[in-house]
Amino acid sequence: MVAFSVPESEREKRHQIRSLLTRLGLGTVAPGLWTSPAHLETVVTAATSLGW
Repeated sequence: MVAFSVPESEREKRHQIRSLLTRLGLGTVAPGLWTSPAHLETVVTAATSLGW
């Protein structure tokens, strides 16, 4: 699971995060809450540790 909150004033950053998570194969559970299959854990962890 990945949870994030980005203020409206940083709309472009929010779009970039959503695009990345979609490309990685995650799906939305709720606004700002994403989930992925367990086999993607390493890829998602590496991508999200970049400091967005």
